[in-house]
Amino acid sequence: MISMTKITTAQCRKIHALARERGIDSDTLHAHIYSLTNKESLKNLSIAEAIKVIDSLSGTDTSRVTYRQKDFMFKLCIKLNWTDENGNADNKTLRSFAKNQTGVPDINWLTKKQASKVIEAMKAIYEKDRRKKDNG
Repeated sequence: MISMTKITTAQCRKIHALARERGIDSDTLHAHIYSLTNKESLKNLSIAEAIKVIDSLSGTDTSRVTYRQKDFMFKLCIKLNWTDENGNADNKTLRSFAKNQTGVPDINWLTKKQASKVIEAMKAIYEKDRRKKDNG
């Protein structure tokens, strides 16, 4: 059975190469692998799990956060004044918020459902802040 067979050497090399291309360090890569598979080591992955990791690192995993969801999160950051010195969305603040909401260390690795959860939480904060300003 393909899903029970251990990860191949080629798959392991591919995962490391994709991580290097994206500037992902070892700790972040392992956190990503764990978020997808609940396994702490690359060596313990099955072929099917390795395919899932490769797809997510390649950007071909269609269950992942969409461009529109990420764009909306960035717009909400600006509305919430989570901005850098140039007035752009502060990626560090967004990543930290998303991680607190979902446990996923990078917004690019969120599932669509997790991204929706982050967006709804951001909208709730914005509405609460808006009501405070209207009443105060």
